[in-house]
Amino acid sequence: MKTIGLRETLKGMTKKDQIDYIWEYYKGWILGSLLLGVLLFLFIDGLLNKDDEPLGVTVLSDATVEEINGLTDDLDAFGVEAYLNHIYHEGGRLEDQGLQILERLSTSLAVGQIDIFVLDQALASEMLEEDMFKPLDEVITNAASIPEAERFTDAGNYYGIKASAFSLFDAYPNLKDLYLFVPQTARHPEEINQFFEKYIKESIS
Repeated sequence: MKTIGLRETLKGMTKKDQIDYIWEYYKGWILGSLLLGVLLFLFIDGLLNKDDEPLGVTVLSDATVEEINGLTDDLDAFGVEAYLNHIYHEGGRLEDQGLQILERLSTSLAVGQIDIFVLDQALASEMLEEDMFKPLDEVITNAASIPEAERFTDAGNYYGIKASAFSLFDAYPNLKDLYLFVPQTARHPEEINQFFEKYIKESIS
């Protein structure tokens, strides 16, 4: 049985009919190829620009503008090339937060913009139910050096370090009781490790 090729099938059709035919029968391949191209571009772009991106630090708190500005300056003085993003949050469950907050968090986490997440215990526990954070022993080389009193633990693993354990947070009362976590989607493992190892060295020295 002779197979009719695409060129023969399109012969005699108008340009519009040809486009409609190709779209109807090949749109899956076309969309799939476009999606693959976009994903490939994002992957290559991420590899090429990874070293140029600062560490993404997101703080979810009721800290004042003055505190956040001070923390930004202190991060620079601490020797960390970081981009600090603050989302104002007065406490409560995640589902009780405004839609805008949830959208910002979801987008930032999905695209890997958050390398270190600073938030309170209640929200952290809620997010851990969705497996959103990495155990710190998967991130930090000398994780065992972190004192137990300064850890946020869950089901035998520890996921966070209390902010007050960092001299970086000493001057900010609205931040000292928060914890630092590493999201599953974090994109800069080496820089994260360096950040926490700097803390560990200072803590045990």
